Amino acid sequence: MKNKVYLILPRDLGDCVIASQHVKKVVDYCSDQQKELVIWGGGFQANLFKIFADIDIKPSEVEDAPHAEKVIDFNFYQTDLFEHFPKGTPIFSADKIFEAPYEGYLHEGRAVGAGCLIGKDHIYNSLGNALKQAGIACEIDDIAYPTLPQEITNNQFQETVLKDLNITKPYAALVPVCAPTRPNKRWQPEKYAEIAKKLAAQGIKPLIIGGPAEDEKELTQKINHLSGDVGQPVHIGVKEISAVLSGAELTLSNDTGMLHISAASHKTPTFLVGDNWYISPETWQPLQNNFQLISVPNTSVKDLSVHDVWSQLKVSEPEMNNTFKARQKRHGNIATP
Repeated sequence: MKNKVYLILPRDLGDCVIASQHVKKVVDYCSDQQKELVIWGGGFQANLFKIFADIDIKPSEVEDAPHAEKVIDFNFYQTDLFEHFPKGTPIFSADKIFEAPYEGYLHEGRAVGAGCLIGKDHIYNSLGNALKQAGIACEIDDIAYPTLPQEITNNQFQETVLKDLNITKPYAALVPVCAPTRPNKRWQPEKYAEIAKKLAAQGIKPLIIGGPAEDEKELTQKINHLSGDVGQPVHIGVKEISAVLSGAELTLSNDTGMLHISAASHKTPTFLVGDNWYISPETWQPLQNNFQLISVPNTSVKDLSVHDVWSQLKVSEPEMNNTFKARQKRHGNIATP
């Protein structure tokens, strides 16, 4: 019974994308070492790892687990699951996140909100450290950055998805949504609409992308209406939206899961409308070279102008060497006000 390894999955879409190769490391380790792997998490999360890491995992019901050899915890928020393990059980956890009780909460003089890590390493390294301490991975750098599988990025699948949606190239992806509990991460709809107009004027069709929730459908439709209906709202499944993002001329997004999917294409220029303190890019930003943060020092997301964003969208792809390591090498740690 002592050969059971428990894996607690991440909660959110973006977390699952970032952790996809870390989870694969755990699955491969248990297979190689002939250990029983017990998965705690939802079916939605398990399906994401099938899409992004090509692994089949089936979550089990959460229950008391007296015979765990070790626990690998990739859930950045929840801590009460530890109560199901006896005292002394080896638990290897990524850094837990300080969740503010309300938006704009001040912690040590810094405005933060749900989703911020304060003074922490990038979560990619945090996940890797947990694996290293558990004896599952030797070096953090050995763990690949998230990459969309060829099944999604191949031309045939992409062309089928685009044809079904009646989308023709060239197009750009605008992602104006994010978690409803985190309004400070949202750039205003009217500003997205202005970007949509500018893209359309250059012959690039703006796709306004959201999830299945009704409020997100209303938001994308509102933005398209404000733009003069120059774009197209898009609401489809994760696998299909991944194909759409991988074929875009660029992606402009709030801090949300689809940002990380676009970056995982390793080719679509991917821009985050963000800031340097509330969104905490030093811990959450995508690590791929095709990513770039759009921000202005000491300026919140909502205070960024259309000009601020549009002028930085013109950065050409070869200049977007914006990985976390490259940013630190060039600029040192990202300053916070």
